[in-house]
Amino acid sequence: MRIKLGGFICVFLGLMIFNTIVSAQAKYGKGYIIMLNNDTLKGEIKTNAKREFDNYIKIAYRKSEGNEIKTFLPKKVKSYYVDSTLYLSKKIDDDVMFVKRLSSGTASENLYESQTQYEAMNELKVNSDYYIEKENNDFVKVKSKKAIKLIDELKLKKKPIEVADLGL
Repeated sequence: MRIKLGGFICVFLGLMIFNTIVSAQAKYGKGYIIMLNNDTLKGEIKTNAKREFDNYIKIAYRKSEGNEIKTFLPKKVKSYYVDSTLYLSKKIDDDVMFVKRLSSGTASENLYESQTQYEAMNELKVNSDYYIEKENNDFVKVKSKKAIKLIDELKLKKKPIEVADLGL
């Protein structure tokens, strides 16, 4: 009887630890989605710190905890905001994808990051590309070294990201 009880306790504790680890990876933060017709959906948006790439390919949204989860692709929304970060839906190289706004200000200070996934030696890898938005709304790719320099300059200027507060 003692062995069965001890085994049960070990399995139970193992499941609790596994559940804690899994739930620590992905979380929901307060945010909003701007739809193509300019409607705003306020609620909670799923983020995953361990798989940041997920934030660039889709949005998992729910109105509040316990509500139905809806998934949106970049083609269906204009932008979304979560955890003090704005993601915009942009067309780059004939693909519509989310880009993360790293800074805002004048046209030359609007710096964005996109992430793409590729396979190398049977392993999935993520690549970051950086873009500047021109005044005519064109996205121009920036070489990584120049992007790093721009990010450092903007940090020195302490330029905040300007995002409209929708009362979240």
